[in-house]
Amino acid sequence: MLSLDTLIAALPGLDAFYRALSQHARLLELKTPLAADTLLPERFAGREALSETFCFDLDCLSPSAHIDLKPLIGECVTLSLRQADGSLRRWHAHVTHAAQLGADGGLARYRLVLEPWLAFLRHRRTSRIFQDQSALDVVQAVLGDYPVARFDVRVANAGTIAPRPLITQYRETDFDFVQRLLAEEGLSYWFEHAESGDEHRLVIADPAADWPACPQASVRFTRLSATDSADAIHSFGAWREVRSTQVTLSAWDDTALVATAAQQTSAWPAGELPALEQYFGEGERRYADSAAAERMAGLRMQAQERAVKTWAGESSVRVFAPAQRFTLVDHDAFGGLSGRDPKLTVLWVEHEAANNLDSDARELLTVVGVERGTYRNRFAALPAAVPIVPDMPARPRAPGSHTARVVGVEGETVSTTRDHRIKIQFPWQRGAAPTP
Repeated sequence: MLSLDTLIAALPGLDAFYRALSQHARLLELKTPLAADTLLPERFAGREALSETFCFDLDCLSPSAHIDLKPLIGECVTLSLRQADGSLRRWHAHVTHAAQLGADGGLARYRLVLEPWLAFLRHRRTSRIFQDQSALDVVQAVLGDYPVARFDVRVANAGTIAPRPLITQYRETDFDFVQRLLAEEGLSYWFEHAESGDEHRLVIADPAADWPACPQASVRFTRLSATDSADAIHSFGAWREVRSTQVTLSAWDDTALVATAAQQTSAWPAGELPALEQYFGEGERRYADSAAAERMAGLRMQAQERAVKTWAGESSVRVFAPAQRFTLVDHDAFGGLSGRDPKLTVLWVEHEAANNLDSDARELLTVVGVERGTYRNRFAALPAAVPIVPDMPARPRAPGSHTARVVGVEGETVSTTRDHRIKIQFPWQRGAAPTP
C-alpha cells in the first residue's frame, strides 16, 4: 500500500496528467452519452460527399482501458472542429462501430466510426412493389419507416417527377433502393448539421433548387505558408476522364404503335473517340410519353458530362461541406483572373485533423500523416453552372423464371383491363397490402 507521503508527492503529476486529457480549448472536441472527458479525440479522418453517407474514423484517448462500448452503439455523438475565429463547426452522427485499440502507458485508445442515420438503411433488406407512385413519394415512404429519420425535400421541379406504373424493390436494401430511385430522377442528397450539434438532416434536392452557400463565401488560393491567418486553398487543378457520349432510352407500351424512345448526345467534344452509347431498354410503360423519356435521357447524359472534367484541390478550409457554393479568388483559371465564373460547388471533402494535445499526453502518442493541432482536407468541385446529377447505380436482377398468383381487387367483379391484362402477386412480395 502506498504511503500518504507518496500519494501527496504524486498529486501534482496526476493533476497535470488529467489536465492533459481535458477537452478545454482543443482543436477537436467530442460529446458522447458518456461522462465528460471520458473520451478525448486524438485525430479523425473521414469523407463526406454528395449522394453518399459521410463516414468518420475517430481515434480517442481515455485514462480507462475498460470502457463498456455497448452503450455507445447506435447512439448520437457530436464532433466539433474549432475554427480560426474560435467558433466550432459541429457534426452530429451515430456511432456505428466502436473498438478498443489497446493501451500505452496510462492511456487507452479507442476508435469510433461515425455515420448518419441513413446508414441504418443498409441493414434492412426486403422485396416489395409500389404501384402508381412517383419515385420521390416512394423514397419518402421508405424513409418514414425509420423513427430516427430527419429529412427535407427541396426539389424545385417536383412536378416533372411523374408517377410510375410499377416500382420494384427486389432483395434490395432500403439504402440501395433509395439511392437508386433518387439517382434515376436526377436528385442529389447531402446532410446538414444543426449549429447546436444536436441534429443532422438529410436534404434531397434537384439541380434547380437553391443550394447552400459556404459560410466562407470567398476562398483565396495561395501557396501553403505558416503565416496564413485565414483558411485557404493551397492546391487546385483539373481532372479529366472519358465518359459515355450518348444515351438512348426506349420502353414498350402496349397502347402505342411505336415504343417510347429518346436519345441525348453530349455537347462535350469527343475528339477521335467513336460514339460511346449507353442504351437502356426499359420495361412496360416506363415513360408516360416521349417528353418524359427525353427528360430521363437528359438526366443520364448530364450525369456523364458531370464527370468529364472535375476540379480538385487541397485546403485548410474547415467549413467546406458537400453542396456548398463558394467563390474562388486569386487563381489563374478561376479567381477573377480569367473569363470563367469563379463560383464553384463542392462535390466531396476528405478531412484529416489531429488534436492539439498537451505534452503530457502527446509523448505517449504517434499520429502519422498530419501535424498535431492542424487540420487539412482534399476536395473536389465543379463550376456552379454545371448541373449536378448523380450516376445511376445498377439495378438488382431477378434471373430465371418467377411464379406468381393471379389476383383480383376486393370488391370489384372484374380486375382485368380492356386488353385482358391481369393482376398478379409474386410470393416474395411483402407489406400490409402488397397488391392494391
